[in-house]
Amino acid sequence: MRRHHTTALSLLLTLVISATAGATRVNRRTASAKLELGLLRTIEMLDFDIEKHRQRVKQVTTKLLALQKRVKRLGVRVAKLQKQIAVQREYFAGRMGSIRYIKQRGALQLFLETDSFSRYVHKKWLLRRLIEQDQQRIVAFRDLERRLASESGTYDGLAAKLAGMQLNLVEDEAKLRRLREDKVRILDSVKHNRRYYLRYQEELSRSTVRLVRELLRTRRRVERKSFHTMKRRFERPVWGAVLKRFGQQVDVRFKTLTQHNGLLFRTRMRQRVRSAYSGRVAY
Repeated sequence: MRRHHTTALSLLLTLVISATAGATRVNRRTASAKLELGLLRTIEMLDFDIEKHRQRVKQVTTKLLALQKRVKRLGVRVAKLQKQIAVQREYFAGRMGSIRYIKQRGALQLFLETDSFSRYVHKKWLLRRLIEQDQQRIVAFRDLERRLASESGTYDGLAAKLAGMQLNLVEDEAKLRRLREDKVRILDSVKHNRRYYLRYQEELSRSTVRLVRELLRTRRRVERKSFHTMKRRFERPVWGAVLKRFGQQVDVRFKTLTQHNGLLFRTRMRQRVRSAYSGRVAY
């Protein structure tokens, strides 16, 4: 029975060794292929992201060109408004004396300065017309100043937005390119070190097989001499007398087969002592 048990165990461990070696080779190749495939997929995804980013850059660039044209037109309008305001300021600087003089002229003084009533009416109408024109010019001047402030604010905001968009595009593209370069460098390293990795895996597989075989040999050796390691670990039997031999015993009456793992001694306190060799007690 023990021999059959040992044979079955040996066969099982042999199958385990074969399966372990085959599985290790398969796992080694599968792991290397999966690693390269994962890196290739990552690089493909990065290429796809870079292409999408380039398409977005084109769209944003189109918007930026339109924005630049708008900013340029605004710049021209702001310059024109500034020129008009400068002209109006020069005009008002020259007209301030006349405006003060006209406002200070009263109706009686104006009547006394004219020699006829018709000329007085005409002169009065001219003065009123000049005052209205001056007021309209002042209103127009204030409107030009407000438009200049609004256009200048819009121009500054669009210019800042344009600069920010350009900076973000450059930074995003540089970031994607650096990430792709890192992945390509890792893939090149994996391809370069693949033979070393496979050699390492083969050595690891051989070491595993040797370890399992050594374990199998040790197991067989221990099974052949199962009590050898227990030598000098038992107490000396007291008033002992050998009653049965080590090994298989056949009952005299019933003819049954019994396997005794040790020697039975009659002592003051019954105890079973195992022996390393048949017929001899190991102390």
